[in-house]
Amino acid sequence: MADPQRSFERMIEDLRAQHAAFERALREELARPAPDDAAVRRLKRAKLTVRDRMALISRMGAHGAA
Repeated sequence: MADPQRSFERMIEDLRAQHAAFERALREELARPAPDDAAVRRLKRAKLTVRDRMALISRMGAHGAA
């Protein structure tokens, strides 16, 4: 039987990696001489979505552990 807590931890790890990738892409875009405003908005939105997913999964994991 799979450990549900481990599954939550794995999901969080994957989301952290995605968040870091979006952060790198955002920094690269902002470092350009003329950053694409639409790309910056898209990357920021994607980072926020990933952050929200991490928070939700963390709450679910904490709730399940209680």
